[in-house]
Amino acid sequence: MKKLLFAASFIFLLTGCGSSLQTLAQNILYPYQQVNKQYAVPKTPPAGFGEATFDFTGKNGHPVHIVAWTYQQPKGASRTVVYCHGNGENLQALSVSNFLAVMQQFGANFIVIDYPSYGLSTGTPNQYNLVTAATKAIEWAKSTYPNNQIIVWGRSLGTGVATLATAQDQKFVSKLALTSAWTSFMAVAESVTSLASDIPQSWINANDYDSATVAPTIHIPVMMQHGTIDKTIPIQFGLTLKADFTASPSVTFNEIPGKGHNDIFTALAVWQQLDQFINGN
Repeated sequence: MKKLLFAASFIFLLTGCGSSLQTLAQNILYPYQQVNKQYAVPKTPPAGFGEATFDFTGKNGHPVHIVAWTYQQPKGASRTVVYCHGNGENLQALSVSNFLAVMQQFGANFIVIDYPSYGLSTGTPNQYNLVTAATKAIEWAKSTYPNNQIIVWGRSLGTGVATLATAQDQKFVSKLALTSAWTSFMAVAESVTSLASDIPQSWINANDYDSATVAPTIHIPVMMQHGTIDKTIPIQFGLTLKADFTASPSVTFNEIPGKGHNDIFTALAVWQQLDQFINGN
């Protein structure tokens, strides 16, 4: 899948650019303009998919409109997956890469949201708005499939979204899956450059995705995956977060040998682990 997070090559631009650190951090964490330019999300979902939309008042009182694509297994399913994608993706990117087609092979229903400003969704991207969008999707899944197990799955930036949303809506969620997870935005940023400490605290407070703080409150099974040579979010962040899930009855951490951040889904083992976790007891 596409790019992400706090790549060092972007950070080095901070010393030679007239824009503020806050603007640069915002653009690095949420590169929706580049994503939408490369992948134009159609007004109509692909054949076989439905659409769900959510409207709410976002941070600072601004309206947010979220567009999600949904998939229902033709013969029914006992599980529904809520997927939170990475920051370098939108619904169309997931479609043309065949990611959504592979997800169908799990035999589960699923819903995938586009974050604010991604694809056809509107509103400002920030932690509150992304997490609220995810909680709306979780609640939609439980309302639409009241007898299903709900599994929340996040990748990269989406691991922060998924973890915080699960902590809020834990009464609806049966399992949490995290691919290439981090402890918090600032922990990753500070590991890349000392300039991260100069980002305004107000922006950090609104965008830190501090999974480490909420992890101890999560009391459902957790499955994690991480590439051993991930340079964007090094595996140490995933291992540190694993230790924070102290209330979970089971936390499985799968190291994916020889895989980095953007090629982890090329490993068959990743899909096999997800299938086993989603469909296991």
